[in-house]
Parts: sequence; structure tokens; C-alpha cells
Amino acid sequence: MTVSADKMRVFNYATAKARASRARNMSNGAPMGVRTRIVVSDSSRAKHGEDGCIYAMEYCYSELVRYHPNGLLEINCNGWDSKTTKERIREFSDIYVHLHRGQLSMIPFGWGRVELPINGCVSYFVDKEASLVYGPEGEVYDKSIRRVGAFKPLPKSRRPERTMFLRDVLVDPEGNDWMVVDASRVSAMEGKALIRYYGDDPNDRSYAHLGEELRQVNDLFLLSMGDGWTAKERYVRVFEKRPIPRAA
Repeated sequence: MTVSADKMRVFNYATAKARASRARNMSNGAPMGVRTRIVVSDSSRAKHGEDGCIYAMEYCYSELVRYHPNGLLEINCNGWDSKTTKERIREFSDIYVHLHRGQLSMIPFGWGRVELPINGCVSYFVDKEASLVYGPEGEVYDKSIRRVGAFKPLPKSRRPERTMFLRDVLVDPEGNDWMVVDASRVSAMEGKALIRYYGDDPNDRSYAHLGEELRQVNDLFLLSMGDGWTAKERYVRVFEKRPIPRAA
């Protein structure tokens, strides 16, 4: 069966529901291409056409993308990392999944080059409106996660309040954590800057969660704003667990 390009654009709950409504028999799903269908998800308690029905893009009998009535997209590779699996997810969710050196990563829509390391056997819930991704344990990721380089223990002889190196972490007198970054990579400034640091990503320590607050500094830090600041090693933070919104 040939499917038009318009019918292939299934990115959200509304388009999945509309495509399903045109199916001749939803017990077999709505054909969307080779071994690909829009179906009522196995996780849905509601039936097709009922309030709260969860639809899914099924490829080779694996539900790769689920469309929840509350607007969330659920992405799950079901243990597959084939080229076609990744292409189907991109085609039906507008979310880019790729494999590099054995590590699966996901780039949610609108996150540019920001990559989130993922486990190909569990589900991730993407909230496009709030630009959030909920992990399998309810942990929350946002687009401030950035690749900052692998973790390295802080040498005891280093005095970052005098000479700061990229990725050093400093604690201000109020107890807030800051990371030393290349200012040109996060702003229009040049030189070094301090940006609020909330911890490394628990899945991959080459990523860190950074805030928006930024301070430009230089290596004469001690003479300007360094009094009361101390150095610390980077750490992995267990992010606040928020309840994942579920369909009614």
C-alpha cells in the first residue's frame, strides 16, 4: 500500500489519532509503510476512539514511539539499534536517535546539538512544550545538559582560585556550585566564565547540567571575586524525581 507523504508525518498525538481514524480496520492498525503501522498501544487501557487512548508507531511488532493524550511522546528502541529503527523514530517523532561508539544518544526536537545518552531498552518521555525529557526512573533532563568533557579528579596542588582550568568546579560563599567554561561557547563574551553547575549526568560523566546564570572571570580571580570561594571535584547528582504524567 502506498502512503502519501502527508500521511507519514506523524509527530504528535493529534496526527496519530487522525491517521488512525482513516484506517479501514484498527484491529490491524493503520499501515504507514513497510512493516510499520499506527496501532492502539499495548499499554493503553482505552480502546480506539475512547478518551485516553494511547496510540503507537509499531515497527516489526515493536512499539518505538507512543503518543499519549497529554502530549507526551514515549520513545523506546526496545533493544534495537539498527539503522531502520532509528530512521522510524526520527520519521514519526522528529526526534533524532543515533549510535556512536556503542552509545545510543537522543537529540529531542529543538535541542540543537545537545545529545542525551540513553538506554535502548527503556522508555523516555519527551515533553515538547516544556522542553523536558523524563527518564525511566522519573529523572528530569532539560536542554541545559551539555558535553563538557570527561571527569578528571582535581589535583591537590591545583589552586583554581588563582589559575582556573576549564571544567574546574568552584563553590561560592553561599554554597552554590559553578563550573569554569570557555565563555565564547556559551555567550558572546571571550575568555573564561563561571556558569551555574548542577552536577554531571548520571548516564555519562562527559555531560553536565548547567544553568543560565553566567559570570565572566579571569585568572586574577582571587583579586576580584575569589574571596571565600573554594574548589571541589565534579560529582554526579541524582536529579529530583518528578512524577511522569500518565494518560488517564
